[in-house]
Amino acid sequence: VFRVPLVDEKYVIQMKNAIEDIRNVQTVITNETTMDEYLHYARILAKRRGITISEDAEEVLEMCLIEEKNQGSMRGFGTVKKIFNEILYQKLIQMGKEHV
Repeated sequence: VFRVPLVDEKYVIQMKNAIEDIRNVQTVITNETTMDEYLHYARILAKRRGITISEDAEEVLEMCLIEEKNQGSMRGFGTVKKIFNEILYQKLIQMGKEHV
């Protein structure tokens, strides 16, 4: 599987043609993942850890995802997981400091 971020279709065709010289390629074009889908995935990650995400935390996560997207660093669900883990880690540090 060779995944390419959202680009104009003409670039997808150019890449397909370049790669097809070496190997048979089947192109699958999907719709861009929505913010609601990313937040749903974050809720799944939280549920797997036995926690829930507050509305405030969802807003922070959404702002971080928008920032990643604006910087060109958004890599889909992997980025959601990375940011979720960073927020969770920061929350655990904060909770630890409160209990000292």
